[in-house]
Amino acid sequence: MLLLAGPAQAHAPLAGFSSFGNGFLHPLVIPAQVLLIISLGLLIGRQGSRAIQYALLLFFVSLFPGIFLSQFVTFDAELILSAGAASLAAVVISGYFLPLWCLYAFAILSGLLIGTDSLIEDFVHKQRYFAWLGSVVGSYVLLIYSSGIAQYLQPLKDGIAIRVAGSWIAASCLLVIALSVLKPF
Repeated sequence: MLLLAGPAQAHAPLAGFSSFGNGFLHPLVIPAQVLLIISLGLLIGRQGSRAIQYALLLFFVSLFPGIFLSQFVTFDAELILSAGAASLAAVVISGYFLPLWCLYAFAILSGLLIGTDSLIEDFVHKQRYFAWLGSVVGSYVLLIYSSGIAQYLQPLKDGIAIRVAGSWIAASCLLVIALSVLKPF
C-alpha cells in the first residue's frame, strides 16, 4: 500500500468540483484560513457599519496582490495565518474597539495572507485563474457573513457571544501553533 500512495499536497483539489468550485471551497476547508477570516469578520462586525464597509473593500482588494504572490511563496503559511487569527481573536476577546486605521491595516494584511495561501498546485493556466477567482469569492463571502453576524450579535449582552467565539478561535489557533512547533516525533 505504501508503494501505491502518491505524493502529499498541502492544497490538493477536491474531486468532483470545478476549478472555481475548488477555489471557492478552499478558504472554507483550510482551518487556518477559516479561523483568520472569521476572527477578522468578528472584529470588523463589532465595530459597526462604517468599519464593515471599508474593511470589506480593503480585504477584497488586498486578496489580488496576495494571490499574485502565491506563485512565488514557498513557505507554509499555516503558522502565520494561525498566529494572525489568534492575534485578532485576542482583540475580539478584549472587547477593545480599534481605531479604524488599525482595523483597515488588519483587513489588508489578512487579505494578503489569505491570498498568498490560495494556490492549488494541481491547477494550471485557465483552471488556476478560475480557482483563484473562486478563492476570492469564497473568502469574501465568508468575511461578509461573519462580519454581518458579529454586527447583529454586538448589541446583545454587550457582545458576549462574539467574545466567546473569539476565545474559541484563539484556543484553536494556539493548539495548532503548539502542535506545529512541538512536534512529538
